[in-house]
Amino acid sequence: METHFVWVYVKFSQKADEIKHSIRSVEKFFLGERKIFIVGDKPDNFKPYWTHIPHKQVMNLGFAKVMDSISKLQTIVQEDQINPDFVYMYDDQVFLRPFSLGEISMSVANDHVDSLINYWKPTGTLPSKTWREQFRITIDKLKKNGKGTWNYETHTPRLLNKALITEVIETYIEPGSLSTQPVLFATLYGNHVRLNPDISLDRNDSYKCGIYHAKDINLIRKDTLNKLVLNYNDNGWDNRLETFIKERLKA
Repeated sequence: METHFVWVYVKFSQKADEIKHSIRSVEKFFLGERKIFIVGDKPDNFKPYWTHIPHKQVMNLGFAKVMDSISKLQTIVQEDQINPDFVYMYDDQVFLRPFSLGEISMSVANDHVDSLINYWKPTGTLPSKTWREQFRITIDKLKKNGKGTWNYETHTPRLLNKALITEVIETYIEPGSLSTQPVLFATLYGNHVRLNPDISLDRNDSYKCGIYHAKDINLIRKDTLNKLVLNYNDNGWDNRLETFIKERLKA
């Protein structure tokens, strides 16, 4: 059976090639049959052998990003063309080497959350206050349902199941509640379906490389050595990173 890779996508013209690079990495490196789906905006560089599923972006609300994410997941669940199990992707995720479905079927988390009071104490750049509040709400909901509290906000590709997505939404998200009780779906899903992750990024650094600030291309090459997935943010994206990605996808 072919594996379905599903990108949720909002178009930003200044970085229009991102999704092209992400999809190209799957087409180049996935060891199996695959089909490409894009849910949301239609990219400018859309290929006829990809499948586009329109979705109107949720906007102008206090937690629009969270609400848009859940809405896109519900659209995916209702789309008969997409397999019950699929790989959930963002355009800032790039595979770096050949990989099998088994490798990305593993659940990937950051460290375990023992106490939110102590969780943000280690030195380093803190997530935004808004994100920390969403994370707190998510952890509280998991505890109330007797689930684990690993941090699954890893920004890595995830194998999801449609029936389990619906189960998670129905268990933790009351209709109309996201405007006051925004949640982080990856952490809800990961803890709901698994007791413990297969991989903890805090104990195994061979899975992912994150580029979250501008770097020299030689340092990027060093940091990505033997890693499976590259993820980056707006601060990490520049011409040097794009040059590296093009270099890797041509190799």
